[in-house]
Amino acid sequence: MSGISELWLVSIGRLTLAGLLWLGLCPGLSAQIRMELVGVKSAGSLSSVRQAQPGRQNAVWALSLELQVRLTNQGPEDAELAAAEFFVDSGGSLQRRRAPSGDGALELRTLGAGQSIEGKVEFLLLPWPDVAQGLMLKLGVEGQPENDTPKLDAEGRIIAQFASEPLCTLDVLQWTSQSSGLVTQRLGPGGALALIRTQRNLDVLSAWVLQQQFDQLLSNGAERVVVTSGVGSRLSVSDE
Repeated sequence: MSGISELWLVSIGRLTLAGLLWLGLCPGLSAQIRMELVGVKSAGSLSSVRQAQPGRQNAVWALSLELQVRLTNQGPEDAELAAAEFFVDSGGSLQRRRAPSGDGALELRTLGAGQSIEGKVEFLLLPWPDVAQGLMLKLGVEGQPENDTPKLDAEGRIIAQFASEPLCTLDVLQWTSQSSGLVTQRLGPGGALALIRTQRNLDVLSAWVLQQQFDQLLSNGAERVVVTSGVGSRLSVSDE
C-alpha cells in the first residue's frame, strides 16, 4: 500500500472516530443530565454603560437574576460538565452568567452516576431582555459551530454561540408562571373587579407573568384589578 493510501485511510479513520464521538457522546450527555429550577429571584436596576464618545456614560435598565439550579446525572456513567456554562437566551441573544462567587454558587464539575449538585446561578442582563421572545436558561459548551462565521454585535464584538446543541434548556418565565399558583376571581356587578391571588412575591418576573392576566381581564370587561401576594404568612396587596 502506498504512503498516500495509508495516509488517506488514517485520515478517514480519525474523521470517522471523531464523528462517532460527537454523535454518540453529545446526545448521550444531553439525555442523562436533568436541569431543574428550584427558585428564582429578580430585580431591575439602573446600570451605567460607556458610550462611544470617551468619558460619556449613560444609564440603562438592567435585569438581575438569581436562579437556584439543580443538576442531576441520570445516566450510568460520569458526566463531565467542567467545559459547560450557563447562559440566558432572550430573543436569540446569549448572555453568560456572572462569574461564580460567594457561598452557594454553583460550580460545574464532573457528576458521578446518580449524583446531583445545586447552587446559585446569577445573571446581569444588559440591555433589558426582550421577554416577548422568551427567557430561556441554557447549559452548553460555548464555541464556534463548525463551518460557521462569527456573528458580531453593533460594536463589532463576537456574539456568544454554542459549539453544538445545548445540553439542557428551561423556560424561566414558564417556570415562574407555573410556580406562582395564580388564581383569578371576578367580583361585583358585571365582574368589574378582578382579584388575582399569587403565591409568589411581586418582582420583575411576576410582573411579566401577570401582564398576560391583566390583558385578558381588561379585554373581558374588568375595570379594576387587585393583586394579593403571599408567601407563608406574609401577604401584600397591590391595587392596579
